[in-house]
Amino acid sequence: MLRRWSERAAETPDAPAIVSHDRTLSYADVLREIESRGGGDNPVALVGAVTVERALDLLAAIERHAPVLLLHPRWTERETARVLERLASVKRERDGEEGALAVVHTSGTSGTPRGAVLSRAAFALAARASAAHLGASPKDRWLLSMPLAHVGGLGIVMRSLVQETPLVVMEGALDETRFLDLVRRARVSHVSLVPTMLARLLERTDAEAWPESLRCILLGGAACPASILESAIARGLPVHPTYGLTETCGQVATRRTPATAASDADAMDVLPGVEVRIVDGAISIRSPALLDGWLGELGSPLDEDGFYATGDLGELVDGRLRVHARRTDLVITGGENVYPREVEDALERIPGVHAASVFGVPDVRWGQRVAAAIVAERDLADGAIVAALASELASFKMPRLLARLDALPVGASGKLDRRAAQALALPLLTPLTGFPSDSNESVR
Repeated sequence: MLRRWSERAAETPDAPAIVSHDRTLSYADVLREIESRGGGDNPVALVGAVTVERALDLLAAIERHAPVLLLHPRWTERETARVLERLASVKRERDGEEGALAVVHTSGTSGTPRGAVLSRAAFALAARASAAHLGASPKDRWLLSMPLAHVGGLGIVMRSLVQETPLVVMEGALDETRFLDLVRRARVSHVSLVPTMLARLLERTDAEAWPESLRCILLGGAACPASILESAIARGLPVHPTYGLTETCGQVATRRTPATAASDADAMDVLPGVEVRIVDGAISIRSPALLDGWLGELGSPLDEDGFYATGDLGELVDGRLRVHARRTDLVITGGENVYPREVEDALERIPGVHAASVFGVPDVRWGQRVAAAIVAERDLADGAIVAALASELASFKMPRLLARLDALPVGASGKLDRRAAQALALPLLTPLTGFPSDSNESVR
């Protein structure tokens, strides 16, 4: 059960509750902000950016038991509009810990984003399981540096709420100097990073720059190249590889102690209360922190035993989970999930593109880069493709590599043979040109 903010403010009105580069808000300050936002318990839509104001909006909604439909800050207007159409489908909170806390969207295999309905009880249980697994202290301070529209960012807010410790907010672009300065000044103990973010920080800092207050770096969201892990371990950084999903409110398995060798970093301890079973090499999960269902879809996402089939591949070794590969159709770039079908649909809506197949290509910095094989008119320029996709897809979903084929291979059933298409395209891939000169692939 989450205590009401008014109770916390009454007990410790002057204690820090939210800390950023520019200001520190006490529990009393946050209570005034929450009360000034007003509103009832009707569902609300919230752009999940990493700012103090958005964190306050989220806390206000949680306080009044209003479910939140989270919008990714990097979505296009079209992507946002499609999701907003579903706001009316979000059910109101009932009472206590029942009902939805948030709806977090992931790109569906069909090309349409799906909203995972995550309850207040599930998030609270996930936060408590994380604290029990990693060890908790009243001195803990979690750094929020991931978008609130990610379950990783939302989970950090919930851990701070459950542990009743200050939330430190990293506003603005990820800059190594500002990042480490805030970690030092705010005495941050826990951060959650994707491999791309960690790589950027390692490139531009030395071992002495990392503050002593930092005792846990949760590293997840994508497979981490061994070179990045080795660099972090060599500097003595407390890296805890972790595996989790939107559908599980975050963590499923996390190394309880920091990794000491890249070769063994993927052997992760399953969190308390979480059950993992392997079925034909694929990971299924049963947990009190599972999603209630998919927004607007009938039926349960769980099997008859209450397990959720992730589609990810792995094995249990001496009780520890090793993840071998994410679901085969998923591309993870810079910690963002991209489903090929959504990108293929957008490509095939471009006049002159007759067919498309999208896949991920390994990349040391980004984990994977989005690549596409297309069958298109010869005079269709790269710039026209980029311009057409820019209004359809968030920047992280945009293909960065392109191969032009005369035809896409199909199997005996007449369906696209993705493996064969990828094999044909790989030697022909070239960078997709036509992006604006200030375009970048920032993980934020």
